[in-house]
Amino acid sequence: MARSGMNRQDEITKSESQIPKTAAQLEEFVFSKATSRKSYLDLTASLLIYINDFNKKKEKKDSSDGDNKQEEEFTEQKDS
Repeated sequence: MARSGMNRQDEITKSESQIPKTAAQLEEFVFSKATSRKSYLDLTASLLIYINDFNKKKEKKDSSDGDNKQEEEFTEQKDS
């Protein structure tokens, strides 16, 4: 079972550039990839987990970029 999960993750990663941007396009993408009701639900769950992880990484990166900017501003103000 873990193997099929890895296959789905690989499929999502490989097709990342092909994944649509709107909800309707995303639904159509998932539906076209599914071969059964179970695979549809599994793919949907995997996709949601992937999007959640992606957003967490993005937020973490944005947060660290913001911390660096604040640190630079503080240093500039201190030097003035």
